[in-house]
Amino acid sequence: MRSCIADADLLYNGGVGTYVKSSDETQAQVGDKTNDAVRVNGAELRVKVVGEGGNLGFTQLGRIEFAQHGGRINTDAIDNSAGVDCSDHEVNIKILLGLVVDDGEMTEKQRNTLLAEMTDEVGLLVLKDNYAQTQALSIANRHVAETLDAEARMMRYLERAGRLKRRIEFLPSDEVIAERAAAKQGLTSPERAVLLAYGKIWLYDELLDFDVPEDSLVADLLPDYFPKPLQARYSETMQRHPLKREILATHLTNALVNCTGCTFVHRLIEETDAHASDIVRAALLPSAQLDAWYARRRELEDAGVESSRAARVASGEILTAVLDSAEVRGVLGAQSRTGRERVFRHRYAARLPGHRRTCDAIADLDALGFACACRRARRVRAASMRRT
Repeated sequence: MRSCIADADLLYNGGVGTYVKSSDETQAQVGDKTNDAVRVNGAELRVKVVGEGGNLGFTQLGRIEFAQHGGRINTDAIDNSAGVDCSDHEVNIKILLGLVVDDGEMTEKQRNTLLAEMTDEVGLLVLKDNYAQTQALSIANRHVAETLDAEARMMRYLERAGRLKRRIEFLPSDEVIAERAAAKQGLTSPERAVLLAYGKIWLYDELLDFDVPEDSLVADLLPDYFPKPLQARYSETMQRHPLKREILATHLTNALVNCTGCTFVHRLIEETDAHASDIVRAALLPSAQLDAWYARRRELEDAGVESSRAARVASGEILTAVLDSAEVRGVLGAQSRTGRERVFRHRYAARLPGHRRTCDAIADLDALGFACACRRARRVRAASMRRT
C-alpha cells in the first residue's frame, strides 16, 4: 500500500480491509487493526483516480481528504452500485417471466433460454444507469461553488424531515459550509455522492406516497426498464407485475436525478411551493414536447418553410401546448395564461439566445428540466472529451 504514495494514474481497491484514512483520524477510529501497519492518509496518495471495487477500502473522511487534495473519487457505494442494480433487474425480470409461465405462454425451459439470451442487454441497461449516475457527479464537480447553497438547503431540509444526520454521514456543518462558500469551494464528490443517495431515497418515497406511478406519463416508462425482447412480447403482462409501482418509482427517480442533479426537485419545491410529485410530472412533459417540436419543425421544413422560421413557428405552437398543460398549471399556479407565459419566459427563457429560446426553455424549466438536462449533460461530456 505504501507504494501507492508514488505517482500513478489509478488506484483500484478490490480487497478486504480499510487502507486509507484521513489525517485527523486515529488508527483506532478506523477499526481495522489488521491493516494499521500499511494504512496511509488520503493527503499522502499521489494517484489521480481511485476506483473502489471493494467496500470500506477508504474511510469517508479519507475519501474527502483525498478529493480535497485534487484526487478524483466517489464512494464505494457508487462504484459498486451496478451489482445491486443487476440484482434488481434479475429479480424483476424473473418475476415477470414467472407470470408469463403461469399464463401458459412459456415453458420453464423456454424461460431459462430467454434469460440466458438477454444477459448482455441486461448488462448494458445496468451500465447505462450507473454511467449516468457517475456522470451526474462528474458534471456537478465542475460547478461546486455555484451549487453549494442549493445543496446546503437540501441537507437542512432532509435534516428537518428526520431523513439525514450530517454528523453520522460526515457531511459539512453550516459553519464549514460558510467557510467553503467564502473560499468559493463546495462539496467534494464523496460528500455529494452521499447527498445524491439520500436525495434519491427521499424522492423515491415521495413518488410512492402519491399516485405518480399510476400516471399515464409515467406508466409508459415501464417497458423501458426491461430488455427489448420483453418489451416487444410482454408489455401487457408488465402491467400486472407485483412490483410495478416500485420499479417505476426507482426508474423515474434514477432517470430524473441522474439527468438534473440531486437538488433539482427540492429547488423547484422551494421556488414554486408545488409538491414533489407535481414537479416530477412537469419534468416528464418536455421530453415528449421536445420530440413534438422536432417533428413539427421537420414537417414545416418539408413544406418549404425556411429553417429558422420553421423553428420559431414550431416553438410557438409547442410553447402554447406546454403553457396550457395541466402539468405546468400545477407548477406555476392558477394564474392567467399571460401570467404563466411571463413567468415561464422570465425565469427560464430570457438567458437563451435567438429563436432557440422557447424550445430550449420548454426543455429546461430549471423547472420542467428533463430533456434539456440530458442534452446539457451530453454537451458537457462532449466538451470534456474535446479538452482531453
